[in-house]
Amino acid sequence: MEKLKYILILCLPIFAFFGCVDDSADNPEFGEQDIPHIYLDWQASMAYKLGQTMKFEPQVSPSDGATYRWTLNGEELSSEKDFSYTLDDFLFNAELKFEVTRNGVSNSRTANILVTQDFVPKQAAKKIFGFLTKDGSLGDVDWENITHLVVSSAVVNADGSLDLSFTQTLNLPMLVAFAHHYGVYVIVEVSGIIRYLNSLPLYGSLTFYDAALNVPDVLTANIVNLMTTFNFDGVNIYMDKSTSDSYADPAGLKDFYIKAGDKIKSDKHTIDGKEYDYILSMSVVGGWTRATLAGMVNLPQYDYVQVLAFLNEDLSPKAHSDPTYVATEITAWLTWAGQIVENPGKLILVAPAVGLRYFGIPANYTWANLEQFTEYISYRNICAQYPDAASKNTIVIKDNNGSATKEVDKIYYDNPRYIERKVNEIVIPKGLGGMGLWSLENDSRNPEQSLLLKMKTTLETTE
Repeated sequence: MEKLKYILILCLPIFAFFGCVDDSADNPEFGEQDIPHIYLDWQASMAYKLGQTMKFEPQVSPSDGATYRWTLNGEELSSEKDFSYTLDDFLFNAELKFEVTRNGVSNSRTANILVTQDFVPKQAAKKIFGFLTKDGSLGDVDWENITHLVVSSAVVNADGSLDLSFTQTLNLPMLVAFAHHYGVYVIVEVSGIIRYLNSLPLYGSLTFYDAALNVPDVLTANIVNLMTTFNFDGVNIYMDKSTSDSYADPAGLKDFYIKAGDKIKSDKHTIDGKEYDYILSMSVVGGWTRATLAGMVNLPQYDYVQVLAFLNEDLSPKAHSDPTYVATEITAWLTWAGQIVENPGKLILVAPAVGLRYFGIPANYTWANLEQFTEYISYRNICAQYPDAASKNTIVIKDNNGSATKEVDKIYYDNPRYIERKVNEIVIPKGLGGMGLWSLENDSRNPEQSLLLKMKTTLETTE
């Protein structure tokens, strides 16, 4: 039996015992009421392809007088010790259980079973990228409404090593298995230290930038190793830097982007027996960083440029991602300093599933203390707290009527109408390649409120 190769990298114990039982290799004399020990190569999560056969040959001790029961979602499949079963139906989180009973005393193993079909990439004129951060989970992904999943993130240390903490909170093998079943590509994001709620790089932190300039070969090798080890379909590079500063060594940074791009694109990726090109993209934000990164968006190695057009904070309360601002931002990326993007179809407009709250007295705001008067809130939480939120784009808790000397409390966010406008007024007229959402775990699961669903249905009407 050939299990999916990426299941081998699960950081799970091989012997997942249920109940406090010491399954020692010793073989003492057993009493009538001793718990039967089970010796079995077993994992808590297992993935198979449609038509494959599950096969297990457990060792049980003591086995005299023991009875056996194999069940799938509670339905008994066999009462024999050795088990073989051909999987002819798609299964998602199905429970496989092996139970041994001897003299009324039982022991068991359980596992979640996933059965998938071979990967066939979704065909869509406009792509939809869903970002999933380490704070999300498998259940946050709406597979039907995305073409690409971006998993965030592997954080670059200054020495070129990668902090892989996100692998401890996200079940990557299962994410890849689900994604490929639905025809969705899975891309790993490599970033500096970011705030996962709103994607903003940590101010003053330059670990990625320093590694890119000082140890580009080490960093590139680590990125490629991460991509191949976890069976990702590509990489998204999100360079750290505040939005208001330019880069000190743009030439050196460009060399890294080229080096990483050449290495990632130098090989093919095999999925279910077929070869595909690795996907490579970069995330960019507004501000003066554009002066450097605008010279990189045309690099031929990069398939997409993710424009995170929703970090428009100010010293007076205002929307951080309204369509007018976004249109200006996209135009700037298309025409910055005369460097016209050769193919607007590379640009992906990323919208936020997060709101920005301003409170306090605006006259007291400064760039040094603005964080004391602002708060990012997930769109999902906004909808939960305010039932009519989807019909608005601003929640007014306390209005100052525009006066800088009066207390204010407002939340600005994208609603489905804003998403619709961004598609019809920006993505389509400017010929962009599609849209993205940061991030999936912050979107509403209610179809009438979901930003991702509105993105998908609006884009479909333009095809």
